[in-house]
Amino acid sequence: MLLFHLLLRDQQFFTLLFLPLLLISILLGHLLSLDSLFKNAMASGVWDYVFLSAQPAYWTIPAIIFAHWLNYGFLIIVLASPWVIHTVSVLQQAFLCMCILILFTANLTLTGAFTSALTASIKENSLLLSLISIPLYVPNLLFSFAAYQATLALDYLSASLLFLLALFFFNIAVLPVSTYFALNNSNI
Repeated sequence: MLLFHLLLRDQQFFTLLFLPLLLISILLGHLLSLDSLFKNAMASGVWDYVFLSAQPAYWTIPAIIFAHWLNYGFLIIVLASPWVIHTVSVLQQAFLCMCILILFTANLTLTGAFTSALTASIKENSLLLSLISIPLYVPNLLFSFAAYQATLALDYLSASLLFLLALFFFNIAVLPVSTYFALNNSNI
């Protein structure tokens, strides 16, 4: 991003492209990390013990998803926060950009965990994982772009930001349970 900032001297043009370029790079980096989310534990037999233990696996899976978000999503948010603060001019815009980044990375992690669980038992699943994941990421990406454009237009409570929030709550409610059942079925 620093290279883009040096190359693009026009601050307004850079402000317009900053978060979309950051979101696309986060999406591509996240696709690279999905392959190892459940595959190593599935290959070593850890999931056999998790599903056979007395501890319900439903609480284990959200913990793994949250740890994955801390390793990838939260780290990206911390690293991108100085650029976000430098790029946008108003403090409320910077706060909303950080909220968009948090919602975007959390939705990516929850959706990615579900798609990774669907393909966990397949040996060479990289291409299949990308083919399943990308269509599920498109609404998150589009509404994040729209929320950023509304934030730049000083519309702080836009419909796209509210949709991102609704998508986050839907993903929190549904996808950990779906991930549990997908891992349980692939473990059979």
